[in-house]
Amino acid sequence: MSDQPQRAGGGIEEIIDRYQNMVYGLALARTGSAADADDVFQEVFWACHQSGKEFKDEEHRKAWLLRTAVAAVPLTYLASQAGWVVAEVGRQPWAIQNLMPVRVGVTDVPPTSVGVTFGLFVALFTLLLAAELCIMFRQIERGPDGPEKD
Repeated sequence: MSDQPQRAGGGIEEIIDRYQNMVYGLALARTGSAADADDVFQEVFWACHQSGKEFKDEEHRKAWLLRTAVAAVPLTYLASQAGWVVAEVGRQPWAIQNLMPVRVGVTDVPPTSVGVTFGLFVALFTLLLAAELCIMFRQIERGPDGPEKD
């Protein structure tokens, strides 16, 4: 017998088979959307495959997968927001090509009001993200059965 710790092995298919329910369940619980949970699921196992990381044992791999899943949850929101920005920016050629009058695309709202509103949204959603991450990490530490009793 060797004093070396036993390394967690297995190909990506075996890893997915072993942990797919855990990762997908966490993603679905956090996002509330099957489509977003699918995206998180794919990102987590893609990251696992691409990292080439070797783990000391299965518990370390499981913890890494859970942390990666929690970190990937906000990515679905960011991707949807980025898509919205691209769609809005895509409307600009209408004014440039004289298909839409410029006055239709202009607002009377002062720039300071827009800036204050944007700042408040950023602050609010940053606080909500921090709260969500704290809750998720606390739940991960507790595990599926709650805190251990002595």
